[in-house]
Amino acid sequence: MKNSLGNPARGEAFYPRETEVRKIYRVLEKGTSIYLSAPRRVGKTSILKHIEEFPKEGYYFVYVITESVDSENEFFKVIFEALIRSEAIEKLSKLHDSIKNGFEAILGRVKTVYNVEIREKGETDYYQILVELFENVKEEFGHVVILIDEFPQTIQNILNKEGQGAAQHFIQRNRELRHNKHVIDKIHFIYTGSMSLYPLVEKVTELTAVNDLRTVEVNPLSEVDAQDFLSKLLVSDGVILKGRSYPLCFD
Repeated sequence: MKNSLGNPARGEAFYPRETEVRKIYRVLEKGTSIYLSAPRRVGKTSILKHIEEFPKEGYYFVYVITESVDSENEFFKVIFEALIRSEAIEKLSKLHDSIKNGFEAILGRVKTVYNVEIREKGETDYYQILVELFENVKEEFGHVVILIDEFPQTIQNILNKEGQGAAQHFIQRNRELRHNKHVIDKIHFIYTGSMSLYPLVEKVTELTAVNDLRTVEVNPLSEVDAQDFLSKLLVSDGVILKGRSYPLCFD
C-alpha cells in the first residue's frame, strides 16, 4: 500500500472496509437507496470506487461526481452521460437486447457530435430521458446502482445560483425519480459528499424529502485495524510498526 493524497485509494492502495461494504450490500438487497455518511477524508469516495470496480455478482455500479453541477437538468444529464459510457451498462447491453435496443432508440433522439449536443426540439429533458432509459431495465437483470458523489454540494450550488425554490424542486425531483414506477425496486442510488446532507436539506425544505434514504455511516478504523493499516502503509518505506498499544513504537 502507498499513501494516496487527494485521490481515491484504488486497487492495492485501498484498505478493505469490509464492515461498511457489507452494510451497503445489506441495504441494497432490501431495495433501499443510501446516504453514505462520514467526515471529510475518511474514504467515502474510495469505498464507492471500490464497489464499482469489484462488484458482487448481479450488481452493476455507475459512479458519477456532480461537484461542479449547478442546475437540475445538468445534473440528470451528467448521470445520463455516465450511464451510457459505463462498463456496467455495456455489460448489461450485451446480456439483454431490451437494454441495447432501448439505449439505441434514446441515443437516436439525443444526438451528440464531438460532445456538442444537437437538440431537435428545444432543450432535452434529461429527467424524462433517464426515466425512459430505466424503463428498459428489468428487475431480473440485477441491481443497477448509481453512485452520486458530492450530491450535497450540487444542492448548495443550485441554492447559490437559483435560490431556495430551485434547490427545493431539485431535492423533490430526485425523490420523485427514486419512487418512479420505472425506477423503484430496479434502480438504486447511493449519495455522498464532503458536505453533510441532512442539515443542508433542512435549510431548503422538509427532511421528509430524503426520509426514504437509509444512512450508512463510515466509522473510524478500530485500534486493531488502524495498526494493521499503518503497518501495511509504512512497509513500503521500510518502517516496521511494533506493539498493540500506544504510544506506537517504530523501528
